[in-house]
Amino acid sequence: MNHFIDSKDIDIKSIYRIIVNNIASITKFTIFVAISSIIISLFLPPKFETNSVILPYQNSQQSSGVSGLLQNSLGLASQSMNYSRIFDDLFTSYDFIGNILNKNIEDKEGNKSLLIDLIIDKELNGELTDNQLQLLAQSIFISQNLSMNYDPYKSLMNLRITFNDDVLALNIHNLILEEFDTYLSDLKNTKIQQKNTKLIQKLSSVNEELNELERKREHFINNNKNINESAYLLKELGMIQREIGVKESIYLTISSQVELNKIDLSIEKNNFRILNRPVLPLNPSFPRKKLIVIFSTIFALIISSLYYTIRVRA
Repeated sequence: MNHFIDSKDIDIKSIYRIIVNNIASITKFTIFVAISSIIISLFLPPKFETNSVILPYQNSQQSSGVSGLLQNSLGLASQSMNYSRIFDDLFTSYDFIGNILNKNIEDKEGNKSLLIDLIIDKELNGELTDNQLQLLAQSIFISQNLSMNYDPYKSLMNLRITFNDDVLALNIHNLILEEFDTYLSDLKNTKIQQKNTKLIQKLSSVNEELNELERKREHFINNNKNINESAYLLKELGMIQREIGVKESIYLTISSQVELNKIDLSIEKNNFRILNRPVLPLNPSFPRKKLIVIFSTIFALIISSLYYTIRVRA
């Protein structure tokens, strides 16, 4: 045991002496790496980030009581949109991204240019067709500039845009939010219109059934003049009346749902709430010059110390 401790002390002392004897070379190498890392970090292109947190609004149309039970039984109850599926599909969709790339973006000098021209240099890719250039720009934008993360438990979407200019990063972010709002509005309106088409068809069918029941009641009354004198006939009439009452309730429920959908189509609604709005970034998110210099210096010090230690002891 004492021999192990003694040998360990000797090893530590010998390593210390090696480092002290070569401190000048270690210091020179460390300073060289530190200066090199400073120079490299100055030439690295900056990247600016803008972030936003979005809370999508859920559909608030929901009836209670008998009306709500009828809607559920008829399959008319409003269904909330699957935002997780929408976000995953939309922000990797070439149609949606392609539409954004062909929008004008304003820089800090007030000049406007197509976003696709800021993503790729068409002159350097002159051998590609327009469709190929579009696909290339979309791939680059999705992989390098756009980041989306949806938390289904909190129903929050985190959107991040990374670009080499602070003003452009903010303007691109705002453009995406505008296009996203337009997309959700169109999607909701399309769903409402499709639903109303089915509801109107159902309404017509229920109306025919209601008219048929009313004719049946009238025919039953006309064919049974002594209806008040027969308990059996009164029971039969009561059953027809209840059927008519149910159909009337269904008719009114469907009619009210159709009108509510028409109102939804006629008014402007906010599709989401921005909990954390994107702001102009004050500093680039990359490169982190201080961290680059600090870690490079520490790494150079460790590597150079290990090098001389191994070389002397080998």
